[in-house]
Amino acid sequence: MNVYDAEREYEEHIAAPSYNIPSAEIRKSGAQAIRHAIESRNAAANPFGGLYSMRVTSEMVKQIGDARFAWLQLIPQGHAVVICAKPNGGKTTIFTQAAADMAKDGYAVIYINADASASDIKEYAHHAIDYGYTLINPDISGQSNEQVVAELKFMASLEHDYSNTVLILDTLKKFTDMMAKSKGKVLYSILRALTSKGMTVIALAHTNKYDGEDGLPMYEGTADLRADCDDLIYLITTVRRLNNSSSKRDSFGQIPYLYN
Repeated sequence: MNVYDAEREYEEHIAAPSYNIPSAEIRKSGAQAIRHAIESRNAAANPFGGLYSMRVTSEMVKQIGDARFAWLQLIPQGHAVVICAKPNGGKTTIFTQAAADMAKDGYAVIYINADASASDIKEYAHHAIDYGYTLINPDISGQSNEQVVAELKFMASLEHDYSNTVLILDTLKKFTDMMAKSKGKVLYSILRALTSKGMTVIALAHTNKYDGEDGLPMYEGTADLRADCDDLIYLITTVRRLNNSSSKRDSFGQIPYLYN
């Protein structure tokens, strides 16, 4: 509706006695029609207004910190990072140590381990106490993995600065159905909301049982996992022969880690 149509409708309301509507309601109806028409005209005059309201300003830029790494030259602060490896590939061992290192550097580290036995959790708990990070296990505390996701969703809804917080999820499939696109999208959107408020999120995940045609591992899950994280890193275990015996070895470097 344009201004002229609105004014004509307004006049017709006033001139038509058959409406049997109180004059105050007629004036209100006419005023609303004219206001809507004016808003439509203004939108047409400035079609970029809606987009420009979301522009990045210099004040916003000042609030964004410079890029830095939370751990080694591997985990960028404020990123959602997925670490993929085969089962028993060393993910928990490596990132338990990473949690200790980051806590020492001053980060508030929350390690949610939902993929370990009670006896293992006991050892991890001692390590967390000794090195100053928080270990969470839903089963031992009488909670559920669904409750963990609900708490993360609540945290994401708050206007809070999480730039000093590191969240480690071990393992990712305990908190969502990796093969269900709709369910995975819910969790990934929560993690993205947390990183948008500064949190560093590290999710440990599994690779498929069989490698790809190129002989390299492939992450387990839908394409959304790769699309919704900032960094997808593969931890590849190599087997070497030492003194006629097999030895597994994980090392850091450009060869065992593939960045996507």
